[in-house]
Amino acid sequence: AGDFHPGAGLFDLEHVTIEQSAWNVRFTIKMAEITNGWNMMWGWSHANIQVYVDSAPGGKIDLLPGTYAQTSPDWGWESAVMLVGEAGPVYGVSHDSSTRITTGIEANGNPETDTIVATVSKNILQGDLASSRFLIVVGSQDGYGQGKLRAVDEAPSTWTAGGGAAPNAENLEKYHPTIWDVLLPESIDQQSMLGSYDVDMMSYAKLEGVELPPIQQQVYGLDAIGVSGSSALLSWSTAKSGDMRVVVTGESGTVIDETWASETSDNLRVIGGLTAGSSYTATVMAEGASESVEFVTGVDHDQSAPEVLGATYEEDSGNYLLSFYTTEPSSIVIEVCTNTSCTNISRAEYPTDRVHDYVLPVPIGNHSITVIFTDLSGNQGRETILQSGSLESNASDGSQGGEEEGPEDNDESGGQSALLALLSILVVVVALSAVVTTRRQKSQDEVPETMPGSED
Repeated sequence: AGDFHPGAGLFDLEHVTIEQSAWNVRFTIKMAEITNGWNMMWGWSHANIQVYVDSAPGGKIDLLPGTYAQTSPDWGWESAVMLVGEAGPVYGVSHDSSTRITTGIEANGNPETDTIVATVSKNILQGDLASSRFLIVVGSQDGYGQGKLRAVDEAPSTWTAGGGAAPNAENLEKYHPTIWDVLLPESIDQQSMLGSYDVDMMSYAKLEGVELPPIQQQVYGLDAIGVSGSSALLSWSTAKSGDMRVVVTGESGTVIDETWASETSDNLRVIGGLTAGSSYTATVMAEGASESVEFVTGVDHDQSAPEVLGATYEEDSGNYLLSFYTTEPSSIVIEVCTNTSCTNISRAEYPTDRVHDYVLPVPIGNHSITVIFTDLSGNQGRETILQSGSLESNASDGSQGGEEEGPEDNDESGGQSALLALLSILVVVVALSAVVTTRRQKSQDEVPETMPGSED
C-alpha cells in the first residue's frame, strides 16, 4: 500500500474518539490503514489530518491554506490544528489570529493498530469542548505542497492526484478541494458535500462535520493551586459547563457552600474567610459528579500588597504593549484614564500569574494607564505604568485625586503664587515703613527738656 491506488485506505478516516483532561484534548484517530514508508518521526507518512473546532457562534469559514474549501456559514470554526507525521510542519491556529502555534501538539501513529493518537493543548483548542462541533478532514501529505497538501488536478500525474476540475477561466484559481475524506454521520452524502464547489461561480465546497452526543458530567483535576492564611484558589475541570457547587468544610463544620452556573468547563474559584493554620476539605459537585481535595491554610495572615517590578511598555501600530511582573500571583485590572473619564478593564480575574503581558489600544488625547493588582488574600496595590500629557481632575471616580500636577499646571499656579507673594512682601514693606516713620516722629516729639541740675 505504498502507492495511492483506490482502496488502499491510507486516507480513509473510520472513526475518532475525543477525550479531554484539565489541560489537553486527545484525539484517537482510526484509519483504514497506516504505513510509514517515508520514516516520518511520528509514525505515519501519508495522511494530512486537520481538526476544526466550532465552539461559539460566528468564527471563520475558510479552511487552512491549500484545502480550497470552506465550512457552511453556520459552521465557522474558532480553533484548528493541522497534523502530519513529523513535528516540524504541525501547528494550531485561532480564527482571529494569523499566528501559528507550534508548541503544545504531540502525535504518534501506530501501523499495527492503524491509529493516530494526537494530544493538543487547551491553549490551542479553547472553549467548552463538550458542546462544540468538530470538522475533521483528511488530505494527502506533501512536504512541498501548499499547506503541506498534495495538489489535485483534472488528471493524475506524478505526485499529483486526479479527479479535480479545471481552474476558473477568469482568475485561473482552483475551486475543487484537496480533501479526500471527512468525518461525517452516515446520513450525510460526502461525495455531494465535497462536490458542492462551483468553478464558474468561484465558490468553494461548503463542509460540515459532527456534533458530539450528550455526555455525562465529570469533575476532575481539582486542586488548591494557591493557599494563603485566609484564602484558597481552587482549580478544576468538568466534562461540560453547567451548574456548579463548592462546599468547604473545616474542623467546625461547613464554612463555604456556594452554587453558580459556569459557562466553561475549566474553572477557578477563590474561597475566602478561612482561618490561618487550619485544615479544610473542598468538594466540587456538578450534576451528580464530584471530587474533593484537602488543603491547609498558611500560619500567618498575609497583609502586604504585591509589588510591580520591571514594568515596561512600547507603542506598536496604535497599541500599547504592556509588560510587568508582580511579586505574588495577582489578579489584574487596568485603569485607563483620560481628561473626561476613567475605565477599568479586567485582564486577569484570578490571581494565577506573576508575569503579565497585555495589549491595549492607545487612547486618544492625554491619558494614563494604571495597573491595579490584587493577591489571593485580597491585598491590593496600584501603580501608574505610563502617563501621556497632563490630566485634569477627574470627577467621575476621583481616581485622579492626589496625583501631582502636570508641568503646565505648575507653571500657571507657580506664576500666580509668585505674584501673590510679591504683593504680600510689598504690603509688609509699606507697613513696616509706616511703623518706623511713626515711631521716629513720636520719639522726636517726646524728647524731654534738660532736667534741672543736668549739664549741657
